[in-house]
Amino acid sequence: AEGRAAGFAAGLAAGAADGRPVGRAKGLEIGAELGYFLGCCVALRRAGPPRSHRAVRALEEVEALVVRAANGDLHDVDVEALRQRFREAMTRVGADLSFLDTRSSSSAGASLDF
Repeated sequence: AEGRAAGFAAGLAAGAADGRPVGRAKGLEIGAELGYFLGCCVALRRAGPPRSHRAVRALEEVEALVVRAANGDLHDVDVEALRQRFREAMTRVGADLSFLDTRSSSSAGASLDF
């Protein structure tokens, strides 16, 4: 029983040590993606021709979701739903979304969801 308990404790410590770099890398990856979303929304809202009220509201909604995610715990963020909101906002603005398809196919099978 003592050996099992000691092995379990050692396994927990090793798992935490192995998981930390992976978690850090995924956090940086998600943070970069969310920062990209925020940058696109801010730039599109501030530059170019006037946008429709619905387009501006969609951009502001994505901005608010990204800021909320940045100020909270990423475990509480539905990254896939946020990606979908970003796509919808870009569609409302009339942005070309072909770059999103090529970017996501390069990381086929990779998931950032928790």
